[in-house]
Parts: sequence; C-alpha cells; structure tokens
Amino acid sequence: YYDEDCVGAGGDIIHFGVTNTVDGFVESLVLQGDSLIVGKLLGKEPTGIYFVAKDLAWLPMRKIADIVNPLAFAGFSRAQHNPGDVVHYVLKAATMISMVAFPVFLGLSSISKELVSVVLGEKWLEVIEPITILAPFGALMMLGLSLEPAVKGIGLPIFNLYYRILTLVFLVIGIVIGSGWGLFGVVVGVAAAFALAFFAQLVI
Repeated sequence: YYDEDCVGAGGDIIHFGVTNTVDGFVESLVLQGDSLIVGKLLGKEPTGIYFVAKDLAWLPMRKIADIVNPLAFAGFSRAQHNPGDVVHYVLKAATMISMVAFPVFLGLSSISKELVSVVLGEKWLEVIEPITILAPFGALMMLGLSLEPAVKGIGLPIFNLYYRILTLVFLVIGIVIGSGWGLFGVVVGVAAAFALAFFAQLVI
C-alpha cells in the first residue's frame, strides 16, 4: 500500500528537521565564530574584551529569547494555515518587543560606564566603549528574533537558514575589514553586520 500523502508528509518532516539542524550549526558559527576570528586577527587580550562586551551588551536579548521563542513557535504553528493571523501576530509581537527592547538596550548603552564599574570593576574599563556601541543593536536583533519563530512556525525554516548564512557572511566581512582599525573597528564591523543582516531578513 502506497500513500502519497504519508510519504509527502514524511519528506516534509525530514526536510524540516534537516534544515533546522543545519540552521542550528550555522547559528553556532555566528554566535561563537566571531571570537575565533577576532582572536586570530587581534590576539588574546582584545578578544577577551570583545567577548565580555558582547556578552554583557546582548545578555537581555538571550534571556528573553529563551523564554519567548518556544511560546511564539507554538502560536505561529497553530496559525500557519491562516496567513492573515500570522501577519497580525508578527506585527503585534514586533510592536511589543520594540516597546521593551529599545528602552532596555539604549538604556544599557547609556549606563555602560556605571554598569562596568559596578559589575566588573576598574580593570575592565576597556569594555565600556564596545558595550556602548553594541548594545543598541541588540534591539534590532531582538526584532529579528521575533520573526524567526514565525517563519519556522509556518513551516519555512529554510528562510531562517538563508538569514543565518547571510549574517555569517556579513559578520566575517565586518570583522576582517574592521580589524584594520583594531578592536574599535571590529566592534563597529560586527554592529554593522548584524544591522545589515536584520534588514536582509526583512527582504527575505
């Protein structure tokens, strides 16, 4: 007995799983590969400063995403057969995230000096400038994260993979070019890479 619907559904599930697996691998390169490249180009001490700055600047984004993304994916999965509902929920989620993300990350950028002095101490003052630059872009990244569960929920994770690959390409280019101006150039290059990736995600 040959059931084309069952075979087709099985193929879709396999494709979905493989795409998500590859996407997860590329995401790990995006999240960790930058420090490896910076280490090769600038050395140990600037890499340590960069790593700590990025970790602090984007900490709120990671914590919120860990909570929101699974819930959002389940919601978008239920609405996948009604495109109007998907668009409505995406816009609603983007609006709510914007109301939280921009004040939080702009505030973090503005108090980076005080935050570093209190949390890390005087020996980490070099982290202040990178945090000041990177933090505002965390808001854009959070908006981007709100789109990912929507795309995955309607069964099109391949678009998340395209976005991730573009992000990785922009990131490598930004770091390599920026390294000519030291740590400051790298931080600006990373911020520009994620900003370009966000707008590319909207187009995709």
